Amino acid sequence: MSDFTGGFWSIYISVITIVSIIACGVLLQVLSTRKVSGTEVETTGHAWDEDLVEYNNPLPRWWIWLFYITILFSLVYLVLYPGLGTFGGSYQWTSKKQYEEEVAKAEAQSAPMYEKYAKTDLKQLAADPAALAIGRNCS
Repeated sequence: MSDFTGGFWSIYISVITIVSIIACGVLLQVLSTRKVSGTEVETTGHAWDEDLVEYNNPLPRWWIWLFYITILFSLVYLVLYPGLGTFGGSYQWTSKKQYEEEVAKAEAQSAPMYEKYAKTDLKQLAADPAALAIGRNCS
């Protein structure tokens, strides 16, 4: 992964992400404005088992709106969280920061339990049944 730390890759990923979202919106807009012909049923031309045909109907309106909501969600997500190259998002969330916070919380919770054993000699610690029980439960 260290090969992809340059500025080019950040811009490349950002451009591909934004262009993909815009292309999905344009495609959805083009497909949703298509009108259904009057009385004649339009098919794709495919037929299976001689009489089973595939109709060429537009998507239902509720489904189109779900796609629009998905596009809106993706744009909001990219503003709030990191997803556009080096842009950290409004929340400045990183997995490294989350990991460090979780480790600090776990150490703070377990520190009192291990504090008395940290100062004990290793031979005495190996002979202590309470310390051995704690070690068995933590693995």
